Amino acid sequence: MGVTRALPYACLLCIACGPPSIEQHAKIAETTLVIKVDGQVPERSRVIIDDEVVFALDIVALHGVRLRQGQHRLTVTAPGFLSFDEGFALTGKRFVIVVSLRRRPD
Repeated sequence: MGVTRALPYACLLCIACGPPSIEQHAKIAETTLVIKVDGQVPERSRVIIDDEVVFALDIVALHGVRLRQGQHRLTVTAPGFLSFDEGFALTGKRFVIVVSLRRRPD
């Protein structure tokens, strides 16, 4: 079956499934991760969550990140600084992590 013929069947399948139930929605609940920076935000710093680069630290610190609840790992890197690395479990609607980047010793 070609793509053009399969598409209407896929749409019907989506319609038949309907919107997620309250129980299903609760299983994929999200939490806003708020990152507060202790000190200056280094240039070219980046935020990595669960081994995926998210954005620059200053952008994430300003807006936060929506993540599914559960276990995650946050890594923040910047040239000339030691990496910040911390595991955490998200529950509730908001979770705050304070990030402190220290200069790499010469």
